[in-house]
Amino acid sequence: MGFVVTFWFWLFFGRQRRDWNWNYTNACYTNAFVEYAVRDNKENRVAGYAWDKIQNIESKQYVCGHCGHKVAQDRGFFGQAKTGHMCFIYPCPSCTKPTFFASNGKQTPAVRMGREVNGIDNEAVSELYREARDSTSVSAFTGTILICRKILMNIAVQHGAEPGKRFVSYIDYLEGQGFVPPNGKQWVDEIRKKGNEATHEVPAPSQVDADQILNFVEMLLRFTYEFPAMVQGSNP
Repeated sequence: MGFVVTFWFWLFFGRQRRDWNWNYTNACYTNAFVEYAVRDNKENRVAGYAWDKIQNIESKQYVCGHCGHKVAQDRGFFGQAKTGHMCFIYPCPSCTKPTFFASNGKQTPAVRMGREVNGIDNEAVSELYREARDSTSVSAFTGTILICRKILMNIAVQHGAEPGKRFVSYIDYLEGQGFVPPNGKQWVDEIRKKGNEATHEVPAPSQVDADQILNFVEMLLRFTYEFPAMVQGSNP
């Protein structure tokens, strides 16, 4: 079943701004109405979900895909289709941003893979890593792997490699300059391989592929930025 989701609630949840700061207990949301449309491609049917005002709903524990905190919530919106399927929207008690749960339990936005890395002094690398993690929250695993390749290229150029070269030259540069840990060359080669497959092959990368590649990049970022920053910070 393919899903076409119309999140009209973005309109009254702050229009999808990063700095959402709405108060979900505010009376201005009591007459909120949201339509969630589910399209069945095989039967070409559309089932509308009617969303009513915020209220007490089924309590749920989850990790917020926005702020990453583990929370519990029993207030939100629910909708029910004629088929009996129910979906929910929970505002996070920590950051107040909404999380959608489909009738099959799928969470949107999902929890991002990877962990925060401190000490990155290159804005482009920091932004790319955030983008790679964000891509996993919407199951964009091809994007995650291709962005990880770009992260390695940016690290190499920042530390003296010549711009505009082939990706393999950046792998060799990072290894030659000691940025790749012992036995890590095979992981860098795996990023090259998976990136080529994502670009030129029909099958899409899997969640496992993206998770493995992102974990290696996270480790490399810690060796390159976070650990040196910790040492510098501890020295007077």
